[in-house]
Amino acid sequence: MTESHPFSHLPHRHPLLYRLVVGLVSGMAAAAVMLVLMTLADVTGLFPIPGPPAVALVDTFTGFVLPPIRLHVLGVALHLAYGGIWAAAMMLVVERVRWWHPLLLALVLWILAQPGPMMLIGWGPFGLTLSPFTPIATLLYHAVYGSTLAWFLSRLLRPRPERSA
Repeated sequence: MTESHPFSHLPHRHPLLYRLVVGLVSGMAAAAVMLVLMTLADVTGLFPIPGPPAVALVDTFTGFVLPPIRLHVLGVALHLAYGGIWAAAMMLVVERVRWWHPLLLALVLWILAQPGPMMLIGWGPFGLTLSPFTPIATLLYHAVYGSTLAWFLSRLLRPRPERSA
């Protein structure tokens, strides 16, 4: 019997490592989906956010001197790492992941982003210096992250049939 994902040997030998890998990879994938939607919304002007906040954060911390391609690569890397690390941390804390755990994580991350990164990049609390709709837009992006994370985890954490000896 073969498993349907590349980490099929890990759950039986290293359950904690498996959970961390699944959390990290799923979190990075969910962050990537969120990032694609943010970029599309920026290009189309659909939501009032001038690009991904992680890119603006890197730009702020590097003193606005990086060439655009390096700035975006570092911003994307930061965004993916952030999404992956938080999802892996959730996997350490939550023994049995339910559908709402990733959504709760996304809500917590949204709340933490408001006084922290949003203020650091000059967007003000909840990004209100950009638009009164910024909090709604960022909450929707985080809901996408949480929903996508829940979907990936539901696929990768399914109970597997017992192995026959």
